[in-house]
Parts: sequence; C-alpha cells; structure tokens
Amino acid sequence: MAPLALREGSLVVYREREDGWNDEDVDAITITRLTATCSITNNCPVAAVLSAYPIDVNGNRIPGVEVKSNTIAANATDAPVEIVMTGTITHLDGIEYEARLMAGSSDEVLAPSQTIVLKNIRATVSGYYEKEL
Repeated sequence: MAPLALREGSLVVYREREDGWNDEDVDAITITRLTATCSITNNCPVAAVLSAYPIDVNGNRIPGVEVKSNTIAANATDAPVEIVMTGTITHLDGIEYEARLMAGSSDEVLAPSQTIVLKNIRATVSGYYEKEL
C-alpha cells in the first residue's frame, strides 16, 4: 500500500451496507424520523461527511427520505455528528452508510494507518408499529 495524495477538490467515497434486518415484525414498522448520533475521530488530513440511507428488501434506497448530516473536520477528535432521516421509511431491511472524504488545500497524503472511528452510536426513532393479530 502506498500513501495517496489528493489535490484540492478530489473526492474519495466509501460505501458499506448492513442489511438482512427485515422480518415480519420489522415489516410492520413505519419510521417517520430517524436520528443517529455519534462522536467521530477523524485522523485523516481531509474533511469527511458521513451519511446513512435506509434500504428496502430489494437493496434499494427508500425513496422520499431526506437525509441531513454535518461535515467532520480533518484531524478532528470526538467530533459530534448527527444524521437525520425524515420521510416515510417502510419495508426496512438495513442501512447503507457512506463516507465522503473531500480534499482541501493541504498537501498531506492519506496513509493506510489513518482512520475514521465512530463511538457512542445512538439512534432515536419516531413512527409506529401496525400489525393485525
């Protein structure tokens, strides 16, 4: 592995999915607002935006859901982050999360030892559960 130098305006996108959540009980849930909070330590020399998107049982992002997040500064320690999803979330099967690293005017390079670490992850959900018994 070699260090990676980025010019101003360069963008690196990392995506990952956690899925397989859907079952009979989860399918009866309708979420209208989901707020996830955490603290992030970004020891990379570039800023990052962390986002998350709900995915359905077919692996697609659920349409009509607005996602808001904030930017984590380069070399930040325990920076608070809040991701808010609003809209109607049904048939939830998981989350696709995405980190976007945006190079600034720094000449520092990205090295394999640099990481972004999330701690104290918490979620608050508003919505309802509707199931015939």
